[in-house]
Amino acid sequence: MSNTDQQSGSGHRDQDDNSTPSQESGPATLGAEYQNVKAAFDSTDAASKYAERKNADSPRNLLEQQAIVACIERGCRQAATTCLDIPCGTFRLGKILLDGKLQVTASDYSSGMLEEATKMADSLRSDHGVSFSQQDIMATSFADQSFDLIICNRLFHHYSASDTRVRVLTELRRLCRDTLVISWFDSFSLSNAIRRLKHKIGYKRQRDRYAISRSQFREEARRAGFEVVCQRAIRRFISPQTYAALRPLEGAPDAENSGPARRTPTASDANTMGKVILNDSLLIGTGLHRHCFQDPEHSDRCIKVVFNGNQTETRREQQYYQLLKRRNVPWTCLPDYRGTVATNLGEGAIFDLVRDFDGTVSRSLQEYIDQPDLYSEWSQLDNLLQDLKDYLLHHGIVTMTIKPKNILLQRLQGQPDRLVIIDNIGCSEPFPLISFFKTLARRKTRRRFARFEARLREVLPGRSHHNAWS
Repeated sequence: MSNTDQQSGSGHRDQDDNSTPSQESGPATLGAEYQNVKAAFDSTDAASKYAERKNADSPRNLLEQQAIVACIERGCRQAATTCLDIPCGTFRLGKILLDGKLQVTASDYSSGMLEEATKMADSLRSDHGVSFSQQDIMATSFADQSFDLIICNRLFHHYSASDTRVRVLTELRRLCRDTLVISWFDSFSLSNAIRRLKHKIGYKRQRDRYAISRSQFREEARRAGFEVVCQRAIRRFISPQTYAALRPLEGAPDAENSGPARRTPTASDANTMGKVILNDSLLIGTGLHRHCFQDPEHSDRCIKVVFNGNQTETRREQQYYQLLKRRNVPWTCLPDYRGTVATNLGEGAIFDLVRDFDGTVSRSLQEYIDQPDLYSEWSQLDNLLQDLKDYLLHHGIVTMTIKPKNILLQRLQGQPDRLVIIDNIGCSEPFPLISFFKTLARRKTRRRFARFEARLREVLPGRSHHNAWS
């Protein structure tokens, strides 16, 4: 009935922590997100327990199968003859894959999972055989465009780093001739909001369930050379689990193919091929959690990379920027967000770089407060503050804090200078209703701006009579 062809490969069906991939890019040298818990699945006991949970005909599993079938029907341009199920786990999708006339290849890293998968295939007694192959999803041994249809179920949500997800998609793009059906977790769901709230109050340890926005999913698919054909949520707005049918973009076989995130390898070292190389010579500044580097390929952009903590706050900030883009907010007092990119230091977020009229990188308001002789137009400050406040209130923009160190004073020629907020944009609350309702956002912004002005009174007492403080 089944034919097993086990080939060596690194682990991929992992649980993970919040760390990002290391600077090395080979599967054997990826960071904890890719490597640290593969042993949890690579055992007979783990595979047996997984089979008990996932092979049952539960309502949830039936909803998953229905969503997969719907995506196959919408996505495939012609009848598929070859199919890859990766990671196949215990081959619980065999019930739907072996109903057709597909030549199915089921692949997983875990030998224990493959043993359970073989048992499942034998129990189905299908007229169509299935071959099993132990593979690393980041670097499979299959030839290019080997499969009409590829299914990647319940893997994406284990990865917190965009770089890791794009690398998986890139390998699947290499193998895919027609359609990829993949599952991912949508951040705009009640279940995800509850999970975030529990984690926030310390009620429950956060598991490896990482949700992203629909716009971010589309962007990552595009970077890997795919277009999204359709999406199907198993319980929209309730459960985060969502399925999508992707098709390869013509003329886009590689990751980072187009748009702001497109990059050309800048080093000969195989461990950094395809990544933007950042070093101390490009460093602009350092905050509590992120370094800010000059983009080596675009002089008008910068790249922010997390060095302390995880990507949670960066993800929140990116989602809020996407909301502002949908509102068509002008980037007058905020730098435009341009997407993410893989760097030798991990995933980086790309923003416009704020420069003065003479081309120098704008200084923070805190620097000018500490060294007042650097700025000769202090009489403008009241108007600049009022302009910034009006901008935030008019567009209903909310910030977590407003501090001089997070505000740049951009010196311009032929027009008034301006203040630009570069950090702590958005709302960190578990249920960010304030982000969607401008009235609530304005109320909070007024309070925060009042506290900001009070702090400025302390460091600039001689200006306390100006109407910026009223």
